[in-house]
Amino acid sequence: MSAGFTPSPHPVLPLPTPEQMIAMGEAGWRAAMSQREDTIRKEQADPLRHGWEPPVWKICDALLGFDRPEADWTTVAEAIRQRLGFKVLVKILLILGGNRSGKSEYVSKRTVKLISFNRSKRVWMFHTSSAMSIEYQQPLIWKYLPAEIRAAVSKKAVREASEYISFTRKNGFPDGRMIMPTESEISFRNYEQKRDTIEGGEVDLAAPDELCPADWMETLELRVATRGGAIILSFTPVDGYTDTVAMMCDGAETVLESVGFLLPKDGKEPDIASALGLSQAEHEHVITEAEAAARERRTPRLCAPRSRPEDCAKWIDPVVGHQLGCGQLPVNAGRAFEKVPRVLKCAHPEGNRAVVHFHSADNPYGNPVEVFKLIRGKSIAFVKERWYGIANKTVSGKFPKFSRKAHVVAASAIPKVGTNYQLTDPAGSRNPFMLWIRATPRGHYVYREWPGPTEVPGVGVMGPWALPGGGIIAGRRRYDGKLGPGQAPSLGWGYLKTKIEIARLEGWKDYKLPSSGGSEGEREAQRDWRAENGAAETIFARYIDSRPASAPREEDDRPTTLLTQFEEIGMVYLPAPGDEIEEGVQDINDALDYNEDEVINEFNEPRLFISEDCANLIFAMGKWTGADGNKGATKDPIDLLRYYFRAGCEHYEAGAFESTGGGHY
Repeated sequence: MSAGFTPSPHPVLPLPTPEQMIAMGEAGWRAAMSQREDTIRKEQADPLRHGWEPPVWKICDALLGFDRPEADWTTVAEAIRQRLGFKVLVKILLILGGNRSGKSEYVSKRTVKLISFNRSKRVWMFHTSSAMSIEYQQPLIWKYLPAEIRAAVSKKAVREASEYISFTRKNGFPDGRMIMPTESEISFRNYEQKRDTIEGGEVDLAAPDELCPADWMETLELRVATRGGAIILSFTPVDGYTDTVAMMCDGAETVLESVGFLLPKDGKEPDIASALGLSQAEHEHVITEAEAAARERRTPRLCAPRSRPEDCAKWIDPVVGHQLGCGQLPVNAGRAFEKVPRVLKCAHPEGNRAVVHFHSADNPYGNPVEVFKLIRGKSIAFVKERWYGIANKTVSGKFPKFSRKAHVVAASAIPKVGTNYQLTDPAGSRNPFMLWIRATPRGHYVYREWPGPTEVPGVGVMGPWALPGGGIIAGRRRYDGKLGPGQAPSLGWGYLKTKIEIARLEGWKDYKLPSSGGSEGEREAQRDWRAENGAAETIFARYIDSRPASAPREEDDRPTTLLTQFEEIGMVYLPAPGDEIEEGVQDINDALDYNEDEVINEFNEPRLFISEDCANLIFAMGKWTGADGNKGATKDPIDLLRYYFRAGCEHYEAGAFESTGGGHY
């Protein structure tokens, strides 16, 4: 290289420091610079084949089952899915990204890879409008087209019957469509079009970008199903916790977290150097060199990358993979920061949905230092949104400390000995909801719920009590989810049917599987069943919502109540305390409380635990805000938990009975 050689700037490939240059010697330096320049030229000429990729992209590829060139990729991908708890490939991936985090680059590059190296694939890409698609989305597709395709298009050579590619910066791809030599194609669509334009089609990949409406997502699921395709949805959550975000994030389990170095808990300044993955010296060099280059009107000569993204390979390391921030720099002594989600496993029965957060530091090409300058000093919510891609809820959940890691336990871990309580919410025109809770010296264990995950005789598996989202109902936004098949339509059960189901679940000795319909004699026998005659588990007390239970009604021309109706068939319920909702919420939060910054052990643990089988209660704990009032879809499970604590339920040594049920159905 000539004496006047000026190295090309690059956000990932730093220049050697003066000390490193001396150690290399002139010949070594020239060889290193030649190799560096060659790498940069290849990347610029053909970014599809030679472009640098953030480590977090590998996580997305593993979840979606996308191919990669690594020889051992199949093994690595399976290890990643296993580490994150995914038993099947992800079919719907939501990428929530900070500003300039590379989310659109990922979608565009993977889309081009799919249509370039596979035959007869069909992709739909979506943006907010046709103009936005032309300005932002379509140029990225053009950027990642194979070099030979772009060269042919520039020579006006791609015009065969089976392929058509034309592109201009002003107009994008004509008619919002392009067909590759592989006969694979992309259609560019937008949300200003009518939704019925996507009815009936079949695609291998749907890629909605920015604010895809929830009802469009539901339609797209059907469009990719036939071909076994996938949906990759990506956006920066500037509009907060939209219905589409809620559909994916409500009740989701955080399976991987990172240290939020820009979110200090100790009252000190954010640690921007660590957030960028740089040492303090490297960060100071990046800043001072950038300032000097601006003054001297030259390109920066960086001896450090703009950022060093989190090393996602460490996430599957068998030694340190379980540790928070194992792929990041260590937290400096005396500092404390919030945890931020990286990967979420969505609350969907098929287990094939995921959310991955792209942080601004994941993309050195996006100049994350400049992103930090724009968000520095802003609210915590703004920093979470613009750097970490975290959608902020306008209405917060009532149980901020609830954590699957701390509060959800395996069914086999439920203590066998304790004082059992059963609670029922009759729910009026909907199905009842019931909980079974065991009080022990250590704490309170919710060991069963109904409806639950197993079949109900004559009914089948009833499905979730509530579903993610909420939507607009009667002109009003709903925050507490929407009704699931578990609560509506109503089974129309009376008191006796409810008693029979309770007897089945608790293993009463009197229980016999009822015949279809049942004769009057059989019904009389069922009325005489008693738990006191023997049961697999002994219930110390039963509670029921006091309002409907105590309300007078006419039955057979005589005044009665729900309490007396149950008592007449051998089910003695106590009316649950009718205290203010907030008092019961505080009781629950007290039981959930523990020190999040310390190791969970017998000296630092909550007093409320929920069996992993109680999916409906777990979902409600993460979703319920109380904003929907008595109409909240997740309110009933929370009500029963409130009643339990307001009633003062606790463990009684003299009344502790051994149960053979162990919390199982």
